[in-house]
Amino acid sequence: IRFLKFGDNQTYTLRSTALVDSVSQLLNTIYGQNWKDSITLITNSGDITEYGLEVGRFNSEFFNPFSKLTPYIPTMISIGNHEMESSYFYQLMKYEDWSTTNEISYSFKMGNSQFIFMNTNGLYNDANQSLWLEDQLESSDQDSLIDFVFTFNHQPGKSELWPDGNTNYTQEIIYPTLAQYPKVVMANHGHTHGYERGDFPGSN
Repeated sequence: IRFLKFGDNQTYTLRSTALVDSVSQLLNTIYGQNWKDSITLITNSGDITEYGLEVGRFNSEFFNPFSKLTPYIPTMISIGNHEMESSYFYQLMKYEDWSTTNEISYSFKMGNSQFIFMNTNGLYNDANQSLWLEDQLESSDQDSLIDFVFTFNHQPGKSELWPDGNTNYTQEIIYPTLAQYPKVVMANHGHTHGYERGDFPGSN
């Protein structure tokens, strides 16, 4: 399994287009002209548009700039705050086949991996989502075919580059939950518009 990870393209269409062009060229160099057969998934940690209440922005700020990738590879997104919980997002990104929470959060297994996508914009930062997360992690923990778990949500628990973007729900609820399950190998976020790597207390 190989997957790409994007996030926070928002309204920066020229930058997004240049990034996608660069990624496409790199994949072509590594895997050849049929590189689309070598990438399993595109993931995105949200803020795919600047203002989700205007439906046209999804086309101009996401679908067009990413058009060299998304028509060929499944694209899975954890909603960001700039999507504004817009009905347009849920109409355009159809994940109900993998969700028991009306697409607020969703999860699926692929090969030896599980992918978990959450909504941490505030409205659903509650026990319902936390218990749902535990159920997903428990499922993968008991599944001998699953070796790796990857999680995605927009807001980080702790960012050194932009502390204002830190979210207590992620830091105090999600991270301690993830730390209990050794198959979790990566928690992905966006929101800070910077690249950081690290681990959280209690992780293996």
